[in-house]
Order: sequence, then structure tokens, then C-alpha cells
Amino acid sequence: MQYGTEVQGVVSYLSQYQMLPYARLKEAMADLFQIHLSEGTVNNILTRAYHHLEQFDSWVKDMAGPL
Repeated sequence: MQYGTEVQGVVSYLSQYQMLPYARLKEAMADLFQIHLSEGTVNNILTRAYHHLEQFDSWVKDMAGPL
């Protein structure tokens, strides 16, 4: 099953900003949206998000220069 950008965004937000561990994140998605995710699906969503932001992250670090 494929999940849209909204679901992927919520998963990324709950994991990275709210710092929910996988088990609590899966529980929250099931409770709030009746979406049952496996750990593998959560991991795949977060890995894709990382790869989408990798170039931006490098750009920000280059713009900041040495600290």
C-alpha cells in the first residue's frame, strides 16, 4: 500500500519533531486516523523523507559556513 504526502508528512512530524518512538507513532496513527502502519513502512517513509531533504541539509550547512 502507498500512503500520500499528507500521511508521510504526519509520520515525519510525529517522529522527528514530537520524537515519538516507532511503537507510539504507529499507535497514534491508528488511534487518530485508523491507519495501521508496520515498522517497515514507518522506516521507509522516514528514509524517503531523509533522502528528499539531504540536498537541502547540505545547502543549509554550506550557507552557514564554519561555526
